[in-house]
Amino acid sequence: MKQNYTTPKFDLEAFNCPYCTTYANMIWYKADFQKGFDSIGHLGLSAAQCSCCGKSTVWEGETMIIPSSSTAPMPNDDMPEEILELYNEAREIVAKSSRGAAALLRLALQYLCDYLVPGNKKLNDKIAKLVENGLSPQLQQAFDIVRVVGNNAVHPGEINIKDNPDICIKLFELINIIVDQMITRPKEIEAFYKNTIPEKSKKAIEKRDSKVKS
Repeated sequence: MKQNYTTPKFDLEAFNCPYCTTYANMIWYKADFQKGFDSIGHLGLSAAQCSCCGKSTVWEGETMIIPSSSTAPMPNDDMPEEILELYNEAREIVAKSSRGAAALLRLALQYLCDYLVPGNKKLNDKIAKLVENGLSPQLQQAFDIVRVVGNNAVHPGEINIKDNPDICIKLFELINIIVDQMITRPKEIEAFYKNTIPEKSKKAIEKRDSKVKS
């Protein structure tokens, strides 16, 4: 991901827009009853207009109600379908239950590891297999943060997600980072290689690599 995700929050001058996902300045204004040119009553609603796409989020008190109450980042476009379903389910409930959302993201991580490392091994063992295959220390930490925090959401532990919901929002970011690094980037490189390198050069590379493997 190019930058950290800034969660939409009431009265914040800039955050990642839920519509265009861009980090942008927000123009805040109040929503009032109108009669002609006179304001006759406050609705208790506020709106924040994105300076990038021009669309507005609507807030009741300090809670975003449009486009939805979820402040979690949108999923990576390359997220596999089963993982995407769990991710979106977690987005829908995170405002009401950060522990429930964290547990769903832990399950999404399990599905993601099943996608990357087929077989019936436990999640921890599959992460170990990815490390054995060259997973970077930073990505290993991302995997283990989601795993450990998700486990604590289901079983009482030292991490109190209920009192610190920002931890859960970070888990959404980490799932997106993992998908970006493990699926999106390799796909982009493979497509560029396929469409750019001449066939003669590809055969020479294959011959070179076959000697290394043997």
